[in-house]
Amino acid sequence: MKYIIYAMAAMFFLASCSKDNDETGGGNGGGGETGGVTDVTPVTSDLTVNLTTDKACYKPGETVSFTADALPAGAKIRYRTLNKVISEQAVAGSSWTWTAPATDFTGYLADVYRTKEDGTEVILGTIAVDVSSDWTRFPRYGFVATFDASKTESKIQEEMAFLNRCHINGVQFQDWHNKHHWPLGGTREHLDAVYKDIANRDIYTQSVKDYIRIQHSFGMKAMFYNLCFGALDDAAGDGVKEEWYIFKGTGHTDKDAHTLPDSWKSNIYLLDPGNAEWQAYIAQRNDDVYANLDFDGYQIDQLGNRGDRYDYKGNKVNLPKTYVSFIEAMKGKHPDKRLVMNAVSSYGASQIAGTGKVDFLYNEVWGDEADFTDLYTILKANHQYGNQEDGVCGLYEL
Repeated sequence: MKYIIYAMAAMFFLASCSKDNDETGGGNGGGGETGGVTDVTPVTSDLTVNLTTDKACYKPGETVSFTADALPAGAKIRYRTLNKVISEQAVAGSSWTWTAPATDFTGYLADVYRTKEDGTEVILGTIAVDVSSDWTRFPRYGFVATFDASKTESKIQEEMAFLNRCHINGVQFQDWHNKHHWPLGGTREHLDAVYKDIANRDIYTQSVKDYIRIQHSFGMKAMFYNLCFGALDDAAGDGVKEEWYIFKGTGHTDKDAHTLPDSWKSNIYLLDPGNAEWQAYIAQRNDDVYANLDFDGYQIDQLGNRGDRYDYKGNKVNLPKTYVSFIEAMKGKHPDKRLVMNAVSSYGASQIAGTGKVDFLYNEVWGDEADFTDLYTILKANHQYGNQEDGVCGLYEL
């Protein structure tokens, strides 16, 4: 067995292992038969070669294309997972390919190196390769939030190339939509070339399409963002009924709202996510989106604990419970699309996870959860709720 020992900052960290048939770790230590380490190669680094791959994630058996900005003579490329070397080969030129192994859900490290006369290996550049048939097994979530005239095709290509180098395999489209209750800019039959988002910024439909297309070319998935219960002040004209809203009191006179600056389109008025008619309405609006834009799924949002809220008939609304039926309704309408739902400060997290219909757990972490112990608590709870080790925490700098 060959072990690679790295020299970092002129210090060598030596690895040792017990011999294969000595599970207790006993024996005399050292190399050879009793120690188990038979070949130790000193390694140092000179990270001067920039490596890229053509995608952020690959299916088993898929071809991985590598590009290097410059390679010295005699360079080799090595592929390994953990301490196991899968293969290595000489490499010449600035690009080459490798066939991803058949094992699913496995990460690999590709490193370019050269060997000095004394046998020392010099690492020149490294890059990771994720071989996973489903991106949600190891989600690495990014976002885009500007879709104006500055987002030319070349600019989007540059941005997504950077996210690809960061191995981002899923991208959330923040505030891309026209209205929360009518997300598509235009109608199913006729898209608007330009429309305004909630902050009255220009949104170019072509920019949204280009982001999706270019993300797909990098093997990324595109998820559109929207609240599960938002409507603007003109929603009645678009078919949203008064009976679908939630209210601060039992008399259905004071709609719950998320207030926004006067310069924005509107405040956001909140509906009952468990109302079956609202679910059918927004599911159809999502269908309009999917018919025109090649999104891979829906990033569902909420606004955390609202306190006591009531439906039109004066019944108290249990928001976490309504999230369950909302998720089920969205999955029922579009079973082939992915779903993720935000648990704001873990509000409703157990109910969201319990549906079994979200592809991974997502938590927005706010100022009252600022310590690493809070992060540990969130991740531990998520694992218990959904028996999932995968998940994403959204952190915001205000």
